[in-house]
Amino acid sequence: MCRLSLIVWCGESDQGNELVGMERFTAELASALGSNERPLFIAADRVTGWVWIPLAADAAQSATGGLRQFAEARTVAPWMAAGDPLPGVDGFRRSHRQAQGARSVVLASGSPPPAVTMYNDPGLVVATQFCTDLEHTRAWICDVLGSLATATDSDERMRETLRSFLRAGSSLKATADELHLHVNSVKHRVQRALERRGKPITDDRLDVEVALLLCHWFGTAVLSYS
Repeated sequence: MCRLSLIVWCGESDQGNELVGMERFTAELASALGSNERPLFIAADRVTGWVWIPLAADAAQSATGGLRQFAEARTVAPWMAAGDPLPGVDGFRRSHRQAQGARSVVLASGSPPPAVTMYNDPGLVVATQFCTDLEHTRAWICDVLGSLATATDSDERMRETLRSFLRAGSSLKATADELHLHVNSVKHRVQRALERRGKPITDDRLDVEVALLLCHWFGTAVLSYS
């Protein structure tokens, strides 16, 4: 038996029944994921719940996709941060720590949270290591990315294109396919991104990839406005 840990939270309302609604929501979610038991729900505060959903091994394998599908199908749902479904007592604790890590990244960004944040989302584990000192993280990102670390829409497009390009092994075609762009558009954005940075990435490619990853997860919390 595995346990999938979630942290669910929402904004406050005049009715003051947020916890009741979230507990009902997670019970319905557990059923949709194939759990035969009611989840454990613990109120962390008035608008936050800690949840553990028991799942058999086969149900655990499809839990990530099922969780996203369930959230997308609901017009009203709490925000969710989820760990991996893990077995045993140690898995119970570890999945909860993972969910806490996922939520810490979401809250540190200061941006509206996505409906679901998974600990196994690409790059999130790395981002959790930078949550505690965003001022230092911002300074390092600016050192690495130069003017590309500016909080503008155009720089954001260039950062995301360069991030996809590096993740795709520097393949223009693979990047174009992923972003649904023409190859020439990708090439232009990559060239402009490197111009904005002010130097090539031959010597510090890993630093650039990590900095772009942190910009993706933390957004304006680690960007420059000048």
